[in-house]
Amino acid sequence: METWQEAALVADVGNRAQVPVISFAAPTINPPLIQHDWPFLIRVASDRAAQMKCITDVVSLYTWKRVIVIYQDDGYGGDAGMLAVLSEALQNVGSKIEHHLVLPRVSSLSNPSWGELEEILKLPTFQSRVFIVLQLSFPAVTNLFRVAKKMGLVGRDSAWIITESITSLLDSQVNHDMVGTLGIKSYYANNTSSYAKFVEVFQTRFPEEDNSKPGIYALRAYDLIMIVSQAIRNTTNSTNLQVLLNTVLNNYTCLSGKMHFKRGEVLYTPIFRIINIVEGNRHKELDLWRPEVGFSQSLSKETSKNRSDDVRTVVWPGNLTERAPKGWGAHCKKALENCGSR
Repeated sequence: METWQEAALVADVGNRAQVPVISFAAPTINPPLIQHDWPFLIRVASDRAAQMKCITDVVSLYTWKRVIVIYQDDGYGGDAGMLAVLSEALQNVGSKIEHHLVLPRVSSLSNPSWGELEEILKLPTFQSRVFIVLQLSFPAVTNLFRVAKKMGLVGRDSAWIITESITSLLDSQVNHDMVGTLGIKSYYANNTSSYAKFVEVFQTRFPEEDNSKPGIYALRAYDLIMIVSQAIRNTTNSTNLQVLLNTVLNNYTCLSGKMHFKRGEVLYTPIFRIINIVEGNRHKELDLWRPEVGFSQSLSKETSKNRSDDVRTVVWPGNLTERAPKGWGAHCKKALENCGSR
């Protein structure tokens, strides 16, 4: 399930059948009665508010003052909560959303109609060339970058930042139009014996996978299925499943990271890795980001020594490496005083 609307529909079925439903989609701002309405729904999602803060710190680091946000119309206003969080975070660092680009819904994944995309991406009146792309389907991402590159929007002095929901789709896909993009990924330890054992089993059972190493969603799915199965085995007629999960997931550490359970939602300690796409489906890892530290090169507890003022060397769109993109279009040069961005 990619969207919260789909998760809510399946959760209704789970209620009637009294079967747990694990969803990787969740609203940015939880409705007050969500746990009461769907007691069998277990929500597993990255801390999207923390993601917005991480993106804001990137924007602040490079002193970009205006950004353009791109997202897809899902018909339900599903990104409204995330947009509100991002807008407030940007205001706190002296930046703002200059414009929202809303992409049309794709009615057919095999043959999407994108004739209007070039018209949407014509930005003669907008000064920013810093693009933040929120949750999109993979066909939408592919076509967005293809058309944007054709129009010269993925070039020197432009910057593109994508959220984890998009970054996680790219591991097994090739898209040369996205070279230079910054992405966010949840951090997890991949140097443990338990991870190595899981990868071995995964590769044996799914040899047809384009990317032989499991991503964060595979790890979380495995962790939660094992935990929920254990909770169900211990459930009695007088024991509530969510009460058991709250006991089991009390600062529990597993393959996908440290988690705890609160009000029907599995929460992870937010640790993100900034990545830089340098080839079609190859990326290099930059710094880590944590809410209480900001950017850092490791998870050392000595935050004062570990804190970083940069994310390390980035290959930006247009193979720009000697400096960061200015983040504004060429037409701004004549009216820089009114541009308000750098």
